[in-house]
Amino acid sequence: MIDKGEKIPFKERIEIKKRHIREFFSELRSRLKGKSVLIVCLAGVILIGILFLQNGRMISSMDKILNQAEGSVHEIYDDSKVISAYRNGDGSRLDAEDAFVLDKMTEIIDEIITDGMTDYEKEKAVYDWQQKWVTYGEEDLNPISAATDNYTPYGVLRSHNAICVGNATTFKLFMDALNIPCKIIHSTENGEHAWNVVQLDGEWYHVDVTFDGGTASRAGYAYFNVPDSIKDDGSWPWDHSEIPAANGTKYCYMLNNATECDNLYQIPEAIKKAMDDNMGFAAVTLKDRTDFNRSVADFISNSMSMENGAVYFSNAYSLGGKTVYKFEINNWNDTDDQDIPPEVTEKLTSIIDRLNGGYSEDNEEFAEEDTEDTLKVGESELEEDGTILYKFNENIEYRLEVTDASLGSRSYALYKKDSEKENLWTKINSCPFGITMGQAASITFINEDLGFLVLSYSGGSSGRLFRTEDGGK
Repeated sequence: MIDKGEKIPFKERIEIKKRHIREFFSELRSRLKGKSVLIVCLAGVILIGILFLQNGRMISSMDKILNQAEGSVHEIYDDSKVISAYRNGDGSRLDAEDAFVLDKMTEIIDEIITDGMTDYEKEKAVYDWQQKWVTYGEEDLNPISAATDNYTPYGVLRSHNAICVGNATTFKLFMDALNIPCKIIHSTENGEHAWNVVQLDGEWYHVDVTFDGGTASRAGYAYFNVPDSIKDDGSWPWDHSEIPAANGTKYCYMLNNATECDNLYQIPEAIKKAMDDNMGFAAVTLKDRTDFNRSVADFISNSMSMENGAVYFSNAYSLGGKTVYKFEINNWNDTDDQDIPPEVTEKLTSIIDRLNGGYSEDNEEFAEEDTEDTLKVGESELEEDGTILYKFNENIEYRLEVTDASLGSRSYALYKKDSEKENLWTKINSCPFGITMGQAASITFINEDLGFLVLSYSGGSSGRLFRTEDGGK
């Protein structure tokens, strides 16, 4: 879902184009199923080259479509009333929306901030929370009524969906509550983009929550506490007379986490470690720069193998007296289901052991539980953890399984079981609501393609209806 009141920033346009590439790769893999892996990899390399080096007309067409989303510039939310109420402990004079913001902000601070934290640790805790729980406005299932307030902290904390202005105003809200100096840069000359600058130990840093685009499994960190030398590249100009110069490097994540390599031959190992750690980039420094140049950096990038992604050399930056080389790692299948919860592996082990002829009291109990059929066709059942079971017909059942929870909200995965086939639960969508949080209220399927899901939030006072026309995929 794209908010049509906002011009899509260039960086976000690139991400949308990448999604088209991912869809192409998915189709490519299905058509070449059973063929040599070499053919798939070769086709991928050729495709990337065509898309980014030769096919300017396709990219131009995409830009034209995305430019239709241009519209009015969003207002910047004033958090002064909420911060005043937070400091004096009295929110009685706030309107309903600001009262909600105050309550949610207080809950989150109580959850992620502990005594003895430094300002940097507090800042990073807020950044990590936003990276995990807030996404740029898109869902895997289409909401019938989409949120229009994702540019304010109220909309962000209510639906966990944000555009850049929503991310920036929400981050500033937390910084203000924690007494960390923070400002918003609202660039509108080349469209609209917003991010923050924060002050730590007297020095200013840029923080761009939107561009870092984290997932529930990792944060981005590429634009976390960076100086002007990285952020001021001309893409999003701002009035430097209104914003203090950001020259700090002491708390620059990229610099502090750069791998020191003796020479260029150690770079591939540093990149591979970043890939294994599920990072979005690898930063390295070189003791000996002999023979290292742009061509070598590109050769290393192109030679690193990723099944569903690519590595490319981004740039070199002078930070804290060092030259830091940045390699971007783009995982096109970057989903939030890479880590399997222990309870899932435990259940799977029990099922597989039983199917393989193994036996234990746990297996017997699970088998009795699994064979017990109390649901009638068209009925649903709410389990203690918030999981919802729905019986579509005598053979097919659906299950909205809780995968994570925070502050009374939950995220879900959608499963399907067909007793006429394997009679096992099969995951059909790892994030049916995107990263929009709430509590699933109901699930109904009209047929095996058309279905409706209801997600409630704000204590049940609000909700959103989601529709699927492809069986929940």
